[in-house]
Amino acid sequence: MPSRVADRRPTCCTKRNKWGTRATKVGYKKLEIDDPQIVNGLQTSRQIDAYYRSGTFLQPDQDMRRIMVRVLQSSDEGVRDDVIRATNSQNKMPSEALRATDRIHGQIETLFRQYDLFYDRRKGQYKDEGKPIAKIVPVIELLQAALAIALKRPDAARARPRDYIKEDDKYAEVFGENNDVTLYLQCVLLYRRVEAYLASEKLNWVYGHQRNLKFYVAMYVAAAYMKHAYIPPDKLLSLDLSKLDESLIANCCERVTTIYQRQATKVAGDYDLVAKGPHLLQAMNADLRRRFNARKKKSVVRAVGR
Repeated sequence: MPSRVADRRPTCCTKRNKWGTRATKVGYKKLEIDDPQIVNGLQTSRQIDAYYRSGTFLQPDQDMRRIMVRVLQSSDEGVRDDVIRATNSQNKMPSEALRATDRIHGQIETLFRQYDLFYDRRKGQYKDEGKPIAKIVPVIELLQAALAIALKRPDAARARPRDYIKEDDKYAEVFGENNDVTLYLQCVLLYRRVEAYLASEKLNWVYGHQRNLKFYVAMYVAAAYMKHAYIPPDKLLSLDLSKLDESLIANCCERVTTIYQRQATKVAGDYDLVAKGPHLLQAMNADLRRRFNARKKKSVVRAVGR
């Protein structure tokens, strides 16, 4: 990506910062940058790109507007993160926009492309490229799906997902360096199957209940499909979601709804409080253990007694 700097006092000048892993001078006031990452000035960069794509732009010797660009070259991830946070301190940015520069998110993005999905770790990138909205996966959606299914924390996915972006310890629980990135794909695909079912006309649920229960139903479906209350990662990775039957989703939905309604009667029908609190998850876990792992435990006891 070449960078042009004014050779005279500009009539309009704005400072912007970019990040690249390698910058090489290739000519007079020109740089060639490998893997450039814009850390401040993304909106301006998009407008410039759109201007030159329009085909009706002025030639450089006629257009007196200039932009000052700072190019920082480093392979040190710590330095990179410090720069990103420092250069964006004036404007409030969502935490996921800063975390999404981590290596694991690049790996997720690469994997998702193989399945015709677009992980939107640079918010708005794929929308600008004209990708179908239904195939774009926002960072927060992936986070909530992984929380609900892989970590069995649908309560956190519903009430406080961004805690798992802001706090380092919690972030590491979801995006550990040694995690198999296929796990995130499985979580998103399963979550989207459940979300589509809950939004279907035949179910006719109001949006409030869909919003409250989609993460709980996704967790319950994962456990029921593998017949294991604790959703081990290896079993989650091996699930063939193409064979997931809608009747199973419907059955799980009925079971979760029953528990949800029962818990709501204890708090005067405050369904949001139920979905964001701990008691719905506790009751669901107890039901899953009773249905699946208790049966396995009895089988082991019988085998030992023979």
